[in-house]
Amino acid sequence: RTFKAMVARFPNNPLSYFKLGSFYGYVENYDAAIATLKDGLARTPENPALLKALSLAYLRRGDQADAISEGERLVRANPANLGEVAYLATLYDGAGETQRAGELYRQILAAAPDDMLALTNYAALLSAEGKDSEALAYARKAAGIAPDNLAVADTYGWILHRTGADKEALDALRKAAAGRGDSPTVNYHLGVVQIALGDKAGA
Repeated sequence: RTFKAMVARFPNNPLSYFKLGSFYGYVENYDAAIATLKDGLARTPENPALLKALSLAYLRRGDQADAISEGERLVRANPANLGEVAYLATLYDGAGETQRAGELYRQILAAAPDDMLALTNYAALLSAEGKDSEALAYARKAAGIAPDNLAVADTYGWILHRTGADKEALDALRKAAAGRGDSPTVNYHLGVVQIALGDKAGA
């Protein structure tokens, strides 16, 4: 009621629509969230908070194409915001549009060469395309920047394995497993490397 009252009292304030739309999203009423956020955008078409919230509402409702469309609007409105560019890159990546995702990761790294998230995600993307030697350079740099980041350690260790450096991969994946022992992916990666090194019992 409070958020609805805000919209009624301040119909031209984007914050009112953002709060009401976010509330609907929180309770998983995505249809209402989308309708509310669209109402707000009708008044402030390039508001970044509303665009991001609308994209996320579509994503959580399972409408990947619409989530991407709103993510593209968000980046057009805020082209210098690398965080929003990274968000759109992850949407493309998740939709299998790896060429577009790769272009955006390269754009981010051209502006911020030490961006750990872009380095790691781009390394994973390249590895998935079979370009492991190229991927390794990005993963190694990310691991140097964030040696205690467990997701980085997992990506780095798996790419090391795919390039034949299993002993080095074992150290990285043990680190990842120590902090993410409940992750099936990390445990699978570690087990594969242990088997490759002849440690079937450990796997």
